Amino acid sequence: MTEPTAVAATAYVLPWWMQWVQAIGVAVISGAGVYIAYRQSRIATAKLNLDLYDRRFKVFDATRKYISDVFTSDNLPRRTTEFNIETADTVFLFGSEIEEYIERLRRRGVGLHAAQGQLRLMDERGQVGEQRNALVDRVSDIEEGFANEYRNLIAAFKPYLRLGNL
Repeated sequence: MTEPTAVAATAYVLPWWMQWVQAIGVAVISGAGVYIAYRQSRIATAKLNLDLYDRRFKVFDATRKYISDVFTSDNLPRRTTEFNIETADTVFLFGSEIEEYIERLRRRGVGLHAAQGQLRLMDERGQVGEQRNALVDRVSDIEEGFANEYRNLIAAFKPYLRLGNL
């Protein structure tokens, strides 16, 4: 009987320089993947900040319009209702100081409307005197406060409307 011939099992081994290129290639590809992931996270953060800015600016713009509408709106209660709807997101977008600021503006607007209504009623009835004069002074003070409100508005919203972090 003949003996089976042993087949020499020779494994193919890459040359040493190919092994190094292979190892370095894996590291380079992994590094590129990490860099791309980092850049994508930066872009996502910038987009989030921009979206947040847009939503905050809408509240700022609604507040600015409300201040000017106090003087020009024929229907202040309707305008106040619109303002309430436009600023409903405030609790989610800002700190408590902006919530309180908007609430003070809202209360002053409602107070102005009430005082103007009382004044019209007094005028319709032909009432004159010290009570009417006090009411006129009250309306004047509230309107003057709204006229000077733009500085406070900008100071209140400025920390939230910076674009530097984009």
